Amino acid sequence: MALIIINGEARTGKDTVANILMKNMKDECIIVSSVDPIKNSVKEIISISDEKIKADNYRIFLSEVKDAWVKYNDGAFNYIKYEYINYCQNGKKSNLITFIREPSEIDKLKTWIDTEKKNILKIKNIIPEYMCECISLYISTKFDEDNTEKISREPKELMDKWGNISSYKYDYYIHNDKSLYDLKKECINFLEKYNL
Repeated sequence: MALIIINGEARTGKDTVANILMKNMKDECIIVSSVDPIKNSVKEIISISDEKIKADNYRIFLSEVKDAWVKYNDGAFNYIKYEYINYCQNGKKSNLITFIREPSEIDKLKTWIDTEKKNILKIKNIIPEYMCECISLYISTKFDEDNTEKISREPKELMDKWGNISSYKYDYYIHNDKSLYDLKKECINFLEKYNL
C-alpha cells in the first residue's frame, strides 16, 4: 500500500502519470487532489467551466483561496488525511494518488504518516492496513543533469509564491520528455521499484 504524492509544473503530464499508475497497480487505487474541494466549490459558486478553471488567472485565484483554506483550517492536509483513512479503512488493500503543490504540505503529510506508524507500533506493535509508505513523485518535461528544471510553465505569480518546487527532494523523478510509450515504461519502473 502507498500514498503517492505527485507534483510537477503545469502541463508536465501529472494527470497522465496518475492514470497510468492507477491502471497498472496491483491493488485498487483512487486519485484525489488537495485542491479538489476548492475547485469544486468555486465552480459551483461562480458557474465556471472545467476549461476556464485551467486558465492561469483562475489557477492563481484557486491558489489564493486554497492558501486561506490551509491557513485557517489546515484544509488541504486534513482533506487528504481524511480521504486516505476513509478509503483505506474500507477493508481493501488500497493505494491513493494525490496532487499536492506546496513542499510544506508534502512534508506535513509525510510526517503524519511516519508519526502514525511510530505511535501505532508503540501501542500495538503492528501497523494497521491504512498505514503505509508515503512516496513523493516529481514529473517534469525538461531537466538539467542535476535534476534542476530548465523551463517553467507556471505563471510567475505562482512560481514566486511556491518557490522552485523542482528543488524539493522528492523520492522519485519521472522525466516526461519522450513518447507516451516511454512514459508508460517510466511509470512501470516506478511501480516495480515500490512493489505496487
